[in-house]
Amino acid sequence: MDKKYGFNYQEHGNCGQYALLNALLLLGIPISVKDAHHITRVSRLKALWEGTEPEKIIRGIKKYGCRAEPFSSNDEQKLKVKVDAYLQANIPLIVCVDDYEHYAVLAGKINNKYYWIDSADSHIMGHSPWTDIRDWLESSEEDDCYYFIAVIPPKNNNVLNDIDKLLKISRKNEDLFNNYGYLLRDLLDVIGDQGSSGKRVLLAEFLARHRNKALSSIEELYYYTDTKELEQILRGYITIATLHNLTIAVENEIDVLARLTVMVTMYAVGIY
Repeated sequence: MDKKYGFNYQEHGNCGQYALLNALLLLGIPISVKDAHHITRVSRLKALWEGTEPEKIIRGIKKYGCRAEPFSSNDEQKLKVKVDAYLQANIPLIVCVDDYEHYAVLAGKINNKYYWIDSADSHIMGHSPWTDIRDWLESSEEDDCYYFIAVIPPKNNNVLNDIDKLLKISRKNEDLFNNYGYLLRDLLDVIGDQGSSGKRVLLAEFLARHRNKALSSIEELYYYTDTKELEQILRGYITIATLHNLTIAVENEIDVLARLTVMVTMYAVGIY
């Protein structure tokens, strides 16, 4: 079973599971394709032959602590008002497209550009004008020719804050884009459950400030360290921490640095 975490091209026709993964990842919740199949209770073979019902996707959304708000209409103007309101609130939409034959994600809107993530598209991510989005969503069904599911995050969340930056990453750093969920998962593991009280600092600033110290510690622990590769991993961590406004408690800084050093050392040794 595929264990991919991140924005990837789908290989098995399981667009519903990839759409769920992609929407949750935008909200700072990394899951794998395997997780998505498990939580929706749809096997890879069943997804290929029968697809995934919206109710199964809604189940997955709720299981990961989010709220699902389905929307259906045959009124284009009403559709656009709803879509714009959700996207401006950084709420991703799992949309039925291609005459209800496929699932994708509307990920954001800047000016008149609608950003989408479609794991069946060779680019995976891009943006389009409203007229293209409208035609993409339109179904030949006589009733409710438009359908989507809004994925509402919990109050305390790590929602992506710059959708255009993510698009640039997809074009210029394919490795980071494809492994985005792995690195976000690492950071959430390093942070742990620190509560919300006390003084906090931005994780990206903390990592940038202690990057050299971490690299020196790793080189002491493992002589054959590939410094360039580890610097690339740390840059990826800093980018993702910035995009999700991740923070840590000041009182836990030493613990976080120690966890990070151990984790990246494991990468260097090849056992992580």
